[in-house]
Amino acid sequence: MPVTLHPDSHDPGDPEVSLAWWMFHAFQDRLAAAEGFTPLIDLPEDDGGQLPPDVCAQLLPRLEALVDRWRQKPDPQNDPLLPRHTEIAAELVAVLRVCVAKDVELSIW
Repeated sequence: MPVTLHPDSHDPGDPEVSLAWWMFHAFQDRLAAAEGFTPLIDLPEDDGGQLPPDVCAQLLPRLEALVDRWRQKPDPQNDPLLPRHTEIAAELVAVLRVCVAKDVELSIW
């Protein structure tokens, strides 16, 4: 069963990020290691959760900066998941932008 992150706007045209739970957990670990991205941490697999628009607005510039850093800085450990995590983060940036613009929660299911 995949996890999906999407704006809680009920607009089928809005972007979403969908990935396997194992990838979501690996992505969360990378965010935690990048410092301070704890709101996405510790969601139960069967319940999901939501982040309010103000939290989305706080995360957005930090995640944008992280995407830029991951794209520009070569990976000294040559981690095979880094390109996918960068793609997930960029997709999440698009989702967060919609959450902020529409003043809706980020749903994580």
